[in-house]
This record gives sequence, structure tokens and C-alpha cells, in this order.
Amino acid sequence: SKGWVQLSFTSKIDADQLPLKEFSADWGYTMNGGAIMLTRTANMMERPSPDNPHVVMHFYDYNDLGSVTQTCNVDGVSGKLVTPRVQIVDNWDRYNNISDANSASRPICVLE
Repeated sequence: SKGWVQLSFTSKIDADQLPLKEFSADWGYTMNGGAIMLTRTANMMERPSPDNPHVVMHFYDYNDLGSVTQTCNVDGVSGKLVTPRVQIVDNWDRYNNISDANSASRPICVLE
């Protein structure tokens, strides 16, 4: 199947290190040997409140998930399990570890 997913996340940056320069979303799969990523570069303020998060969208297509080995099942329909991750970069070029568990969203089951 195919469909849009909305990924919302917060950011907290030391006041001396504002503004947020960049964020990247790794969508949890690869195509043609490269990770599928979205990177946005802009001077942004932090968004520490879940009531006003950063929001990005991604279109998943089950047929593009050949690199994904984890599977899932929802109501008898099989799928592939992806875990998007987010990295933020502050004005001092400091960033979180995108491999850290705190950088990951909840897994998403993309149905067949």
C-alpha cells in the first residue's frame, strides 16, 4: 500500500546555540544503496513543546521497501516495519546522535 506519514518532533537547544540550523529525517530505509533522507536547512527557533512541534511529511510505498527486513502484521495484513529518526543541528554545528534511541520515532508498519 501507499500513503503519507506525518512525523512530529520537538527540539530543545541551549539559548547560546540558537538558532537551529538544520534537521534531517532518515525515513528508515534505503534505495539504490542510499538512505532515504529529508534535510532542511534554515534558521529556526527551537520547539520544545509537544503542542507546537516541527512537522515533516513522507510518502511511503510498500514496493520501495525492499531493503527493510523487519516485518509486521496488522489485522492479518503483512507489512514492513520502518523506524524514522531525526537529527538536529544547532548554530554551533552540534547535533544529536541520529542512532540514539531518543532520535527514533515509534516504528511504522507499512502494509503490503
